Amino acid sequence: MNAGEVPVSRKGAARLSALTLLAFVCRVRGGGGLWVGAGVPSSRPGLVLAYKAAASACAFVRWREEGSESIVSSRGTSPDWAFALGSNISDWLPPDSRKELAVVLRGDRQMPSPEWIAWIQCLINTTGLHATLVVQVKRDEARAAHLAALLGADVLAWNHEDHAAQEDAVRSLYSRCRLVVGDRLHGLIVAATEGAVPLGWVESSKGKVGRHFHVVGLDWVGEHEGVPAAALPIPTLEELDRLAKQLAGAVQTARENLAETSNGIRQTLPANTRASSKI
Repeated sequence: MNAGEVPVSRKGAARLSALTLLAFVCRVRGGGGLWVGAGVPSSRPGLVLAYKAAASACAFVRWREEGSESIVSSRGTSPDWAFALGSNISDWLPPDSRKELAVVLRGDRQMPSPEWIAWIQCLINTTGLHATLVVQVKRDEARAAHLAALLGADVLAWNHEDHAAQEDAVRSLYSRCRLVVGDRLHGLIVAATEGAVPLGWVESSKGKVGRHFHVVGLDWVGEHEGVPAAALPIPTLEELDRLAKQLAGAVQTARENLAETSNGIRQTLPANTRASSKI
């Protein structure tokens, strides 16, 4: 089954019903279905039954956020797969060597308010960090360019046809960032895996960031998610450095959890293990 955000819908229920039948066939033949790294953020009576059946048919299930356990099935949680990637923690630059601040925003949401833009400007001025708007998903480019012009910041544009090359460029910037602010979930997770403090303090966000960082014990990432800009604090460099110490331990624990999840998948599907050993 697909990882990622899986809203309950008619089309989704129909697709999962077909996959549920396939998962049952796989189990009869010694294999099984997997549903790992997904989140079901909301429920619709009746339709959610197809999601519950899909989870029941799977041999191994882990949700990437805790709410899915109450909505679909209590099969445990495991951090988003993206936490398994990135630099070794031992290779992270120390906070005082990080002179950059990045902003990564979705282009398919409403424009940030003037108050939020003023908050970001104040954050840049207070920390003295060099600011860059990051285009981690190509369709966000126009939003990034517009905000960069308003803030007098740089833009890390989408300069590569190869997605892997763009990821390398983004990770390189994040590895030099002390702070990354935004509402693009995987922008913040990638930043975290490169040692940059992630903050999902954006007005338009509705809790998605907070849910996924809660799983790894970093509740402060989504602490002010969705609140008015006037209520947002301005963290100092000293406060950011304190959060950075918590970040290293959380990322390490997340990676250990994901390694256990991978091992659990292998142990759950012995037929796959036997097949792979013959290749």
